[in-house]
Amino acid sequence: MGVDNRAVIIVGLRRGDIDNFDALVDEDGDLMGGQLRDCSTYYDGWGQDHNVIGITVAQTPDYYNVGLELPTLLEEIETAKLDFQRLTGRAAKVYLSNEGY
Repeated sequence: MGVDNRAVIIVGLRRGDIDNFDALVDEDGDLMGGQLRDCSTYYDGWGQDHNVIGITVAQTPDYYNVGLELPTLLEEIETAKLDFQRLTGRAAKVYLSNEGY
């Protein structure tokens, strides 16, 4: 079994900071029908309170880097913040993290 790792920019909130987290999970166990994701820093860490629940706006390939266009990234972040607010009723933060998967 291999462990992969990438960098991500994700817009959302830490799971532990979302009071109504269970309301975001649909009958299939997806977060808002797959519109949100659970970003874990560990390959087997899904469901932990320090995970970020949100919308990924950028990510690198496994153990690699990626170039970003700042104006485009800023637009994507603002769009994701609005989408997160619409889906959850909460204002989002922007997180730079690693993700194990």
